[in-house]
Amino acid sequence: TATPSAVFHVSSAGTDPLFRVTDSTGPSTDVLTVADGGAATFQAASNENALLVQNATTGAQLFNIDSTNTVITINGSNVATLQTWSTTTALDAPGRYAHGGFMLGGNLYVVSGDTGTSSSDISFAKVNANGTIGSWTATTSAPEPARYGAMIAGNGHVYMIGGQDGSSTPSDDINYGRVNSDGTITTWFTTETKLLDEMVGGSGAYANGYLYVAGGTPALAGSPSVPDAASAATTVQYAKVNADGSPGSFVATGSLPAARTGGSLVAANG
Repeated sequence: TATPSAVFHVSSAGTDPLFRVTDSTGPSTDVLTVADGGAATFQAASNENALLVQNATTGAQLFNIDSTNTVITINGSNVATLQTWSTTTALDAPGRYAHGGFMLGGNLYVVSGDTGTSSSDISFAKVNANGTIGSWTATTSAPEPARYGAMIAGNGHVYMIGGQDGSSTPSDDINYGRVNSDGTITTWFTTETKLLDEMVGGSGAYANGYLYVAGGTPALAGSPSVPDAASAATTVQYAKVNADGSPGSFVATGSLPAARTGGSLVAANG
């Protein structure tokens, strides 16, 4: 039925499907139905091609869900390999090391580190749809440098935890800032909450409203100025993030299977 607001319109006064496609080559099977109320059901005769999208010209497989072998194939490939690495917009000079980084709100951030001297600078760049990044923009610097610190982003905030401060000693400080919708950070807060020990080289992650910090080289190892594998810790500590973004007290939880320092910690899918 043609209506002023739709090119194609189907209505039902009862509970019968609004739309039905049936395969009658064998036992009659509803391949596609759209129920009264909008729920859609798709059924495939082959589990190997539970959902298949092909190129109309070449017949090449563009997307396939194989529920028999639990495989999803995209463009004919189901191997999770990386494509060739490409360079993109370089950091502003001078170069830096021992810095932190995070991704939030479609922007990539580089924080603190060492540019020849301890730095508290922060820059960010927009990540484009093709994977390249735009130009780097400076935003409000962190309250203090944090070489080899843990950088954690979550719930619209960024947390700079531990690391080596401007006087080259390990720190248990935690600073956090609110990331604005335009990518800038206008205000940083220094919290009274501390790590369980001063450390460098700890790694951090955010998950389900909690901050996690794992491993690192603690100050008890002799005030290290760089991550020291010989004195690395297995400690894992976590803290709940309060409604205002501030972290609660850190508490020790299970240990890492092996001592780590200067590594990365990733939270994904629980």
